[in-house]
Amino acid sequence: MSHGVRAAGVLALAAGLAAAGEDEFDRGLARLELRAAAQAASERAERPSRERITLGGDDGASLWVGGTLQTRYQASFRDGDGLGSEDDTLGFSIRRLRIRLEGKLPDDRASFRIRTESAPGSETRLLEAYVDFRPVEGLRLRVGQSINRFSRIWYTPNTYQLAVDRPIVVNQTHPVAFLRSQGFEMELRNESDRFFLQLTEGSLSFNSGFDGSPDDWAVTARWDHKFAGAWSQLGQLTSPPGSEFAAVVGAGFHAEGSDDDEDGRLAWTVDGSVYGDGWVVTAGYLGRSAEDLNVGGSQPESVHSVFVEGGRYLSDRFEVFARYEHSLTSDDGVEDFSFVTAGFNYYFFGQPLKLSADISYAINEVDDVYDRSVDGLLEDLAGEDGQIVVRTQLQLLF
Repeated sequence: MSHGVRAAGVLALAAGLAAAGEDEFDRGLARLELRAAAQAASERAERPSRERITLGGDDGASLWVGGTLQTRYQASFRDGDGLGSEDDTLGFSIRRLRIRLEGKLPDDRASFRIRTESAPGSETRLLEAYVDFRPVEGLRLRVGQSINRFSRIWYTPNTYQLAVDRPIVVNQTHPVAFLRSQGFEMELRNESDRFFLQLTEGSLSFNSGFDGSPDDWAVTARWDHKFAGAWSQLGQLTSPPGSEFAAVVGAGFHAEGSDDDEDGRLAWTVDGSVYGDGWVVTAGYLGRSAEDLNVGGSQPESVHSVFVEGGRYLSDRFEVFARYEHSLTSDDGVEDFSFVTAGFNYYFFGQPLKLSADISYAINEVDDVYDRSVDGLLEDLAGEDGQIVVRTQLQLLF
């Protein structure tokens, strides 16, 4: 059986489940105003867990308890396993299981968040732990460990992405060690502009002790300009039917180094999104210089990547999307990376219960610079190309 037939079969099964689910839910939820629910989910995209489990104190302090479960069935179809036969890899995984505690202190200006994660092949780990303080309107100060604000495609939660997961090329500028850092963050925001400044210990300070990072300093700056819409509307990369028009562009810059590392590390990005009534388009460019230590080991000295994706709702619950991404490196031995993805989302109850499925095609050979097994993309044998990746995911937010 050919790769294409097998991949199409997996995707068709997911689509069939979505269609069956729609018939069943239509009978049971005939009076539910799904468009209003989708719009409400959009408006609270930045802090979706606050309306779930809430524990309040007499002194005005509150604690919100929530989490994320993403379970997947993934399939990778490649040519060649060293014996000239097909090498197909299929199976289930719990992509993410996260528990989050967040709340506010008696003084409404102070809040906090603690979040842990269990992921395939790793022990439970601390993702975020920080305290926020808002001394005046439009200013937020943060101390602790939190997500890096370098690019919007990254700091938009994985639960609010358009496809099953972020573009593969994003991970070459955001290696595992660059995802979160310990230090200080400041956010300035007004009606049309938002600015982030982070002073941290750099890429390797994630869950490290005070002497655990090789970098002495790191600076991350991010600026977003909103032409239309509300900031809360821009907290996700989809636009449900009934949404108002919105548009945003932004740019990010990161630099880090130490006394022992003269070259340091630089990274930069430009991106933007346009939202409409049931449709959205997002595009971005990311680049970096200096060698990184990623999952695959030593990485090229420089990487330049672009992506563009768009989605369209065909009904209040059913959304189709497509994405193209391309990347090139300074390493002459690494082929350019081109990846095409198409799929759908079915929103049973908006983002809190969502079925997603997509199919991707790697136009070029997948080198170890780009392989990402947790998202279904595996390294090809030398000279092989045309890998097909199929992913289905059920997402639950609680």
